[in-house]
Amino acid sequence: MRSSSRWALAAGLAVVLIAAAAPSSILAQGKGSSPAPAYVPDHTFLVDAATTGLEEVRLAGLARVKAANPEVKSFAQKLFDERGKANDQLRQLATGKGVKNLPSHPDRSTQALFDSLDKRGGDNFDVSYIQQAVADLGGDVAQFDREAQNGADADLRQYAASVLPVLRERLRAAQGLASKIAGRSNREPTH
Repeated sequence: MRSSSRWALAAGLAVVLIAAAAPSSILAQGKGSSPAPAYVPDHTFLVDAATTGLEEVRLAGLARVKAANPEVKSFAQKLFDERGKANDQLRQLATGKGVKNLPSHPDRSTQALFDSLDKRGGDNFDVSYIQQAVADLGGDVAQFDREAQNGADADLRQYAASVLPVLRERLRAAQGLASKIAGRSNREPTH
């Protein structure tokens, strides 16, 4: 009986040591426990929003030059201007909060996407770009809505809420364009 009580004591001590060594964010994920520290999701939002904003501005810049359809060019110009402004606001907000690790250049996946789109032309480019814009903006709307509703930092919640209507409007415009030009990339060129 004495060895079983030692075993129970050792097991209990091991649990206490593991719990003490575990990061609080892991422990916070348990059912019924408090959420992880507020700065983690807000910081993640800052980095993700900066990353997607850079991607969208870079791709919209390409579309302003390469798009064949004037409506796609116009859409790209609006997205370029609006996301560029939102990106500047985000950087200022992050700087004010002491966050210095926001991306300032597109990542590899954005460069690969840019290179892939750059090889396309005409209707094929327009359809591919608008499909990408719909996907990106759909993700943005969900991300900014979550931050506006659940962000711990009041300034970030306000920022997300102020940008959200513009993102929703751009998403609707992209979806409308996608419906309008769908299937054009499969058509034979006309002479």
